[in-house]
Amino acid sequence: MARDRLEKGREHVCCEQLTGKAVRGSLQVTDDHIKVRLVSFDEFFFVRDDADYLPLRLEDNSYASMHRAHFGGPGSCSSRTQITHNQTITASTLVHGPDEWTPDDPIRHVSFELPRADALLRYEPKIRELESNSPWKDVGSDVFTVDLPSLKVSLGYRGTISMRSERLSVDAPVIAVDFRDPRSIKSYLDDIQAIVRFVALNLGVQMEPQDIRIRRLSDEDTHAEVEKGDFLGDHTVTQIWFRKSRQGDANSRVHCAFATLLDEEEMRAFSGCLRVWLEREPEWARSNALMMDCLRLQKEISAERLLAACKWLEEIPIAQAVQVTDNNVIQSIAHAALETASRLGQEKLKARISQSLSRLSLESHRERFDRLVNQLIERFGAGAVDSEITDYLIAALRDFRGKVAHGHYEPKDDNEYQRFIKAIFGVEALCLLLTCLKLPMTADAVRRIKSHPLVENYRLFHLG
Repeated sequence: MARDRLEKGREHVCCEQLTGKAVRGSLQVTDDHIKVRLVSFDEFFFVRDDADYLPLRLEDNSYASMHRAHFGGPGSCSSRTQITHNQTITASTLVHGPDEWTPDDPIRHVSFELPRADALLRYEPKIRELESNSPWKDVGSDVFTVDLPSLKVSLGYRGTISMRSERLSVDAPVIAVDFRDPRSIKSYLDDIQAIVRFVALNLGVQMEPQDIRIRRLSDEDTHAEVEKGDFLGDHTVTQIWFRKSRQGDANSRVHCAFATLLDEEEMRAFSGCLRVWLEREPEWARSNALMMDCLRLQKEISAERLLAACKWLEEIPIAQAVQVTDNNVIQSIAHAALETASRLGQEKLKARISQSLSRLSLESHRERFDRLVNQLIERFGAGAVDSEITDYLIAALRDFRGKVAHGHYEPKDDNEYQRFIKAIFGVEALCLLLTCLKLPMTADAVRRIKSHPLVENYRLFHLG
């Protein structure tokens, strides 16, 4: 019987299924790499990288399909009379299951877990209901469902059934996604990461989906296959994450999350916030991706962290500078400037005049940040941010970003270092609050957000 998931660190005997020669080798999966080394005694072979994909048959007759594969060149080891050929292939994605998973296979259902958010995703009324009823009783396991035109997201629980007590013990929260339009192995993570980023920002920590399972069938079709006895099982996905978090445990931060499952009102607000988050994802995708870099760097004060915060700010759709001067006024000034440049014989300046003057139609940094901060104070109250944050935001963009972007930055004294830290914390607090500004949070969550790590960093350091 095939294993449900490959044991990490162990060498798994396998043979490739691409060349028709069934070249044998060993597959190893760790937290840092997915690697197979193929070996052929005497006969030359070379697995070409045309497909970016390599299927392997394992000794237990399960299949491991390597995707986003990198094919090394052919190698050999020879003696006077014999020669052995070898090749090493690495990959960033591995799909393991009862059969091959090709690049074109449709993904209609995905489930995954977020161990770092285990405490956040526990809704105690549902857990008590599941654990107090017989596991054979038809009790829905979903806490909530967010139904969108392109996909459906549900939160439920994985559990263990005791044969002695005939009771279910809940082990971990599980997020399930059903796609109305199937995704591929190369595209499905975009939707999954959108959900992960929502939960990650909630706690202020970077995280990656774990225990990912995929199916070609929708959840409804899977139940039908199970009833007929034809369902072979899920395929598990191992993904190499190249940017790992430097933070510790996140489950102690539930008290400062802006969306929780503490009671029914909070649970409904949580699903509502997730709905808004997913609906606006096409517009906010780049901003949310840059946000994860800031979360990854929370344990350090560095030039990289300041740049990450500034990039996040510049990509937030509602944070952009707005036009404050009529275009006709700017055009009149530009026309006069162009005439003056011609009269003075400065033709080379004419191409730069229009471009430079066009920026005058937009808010200055101070006008822009004053407007944004006033919106945040109106929504979250003066306890989250104050008007003084504008000075630190301007310092981040005007004084520090250019210095750290163009070479090694070293503060000249303690005062400048303090301003540098406040600039980082100020930008991150502004970004967090702008990202949450239009989410349908509860009144308690609006008050609670001042304790969020990205806001609290600024508040405590500023007060200190």
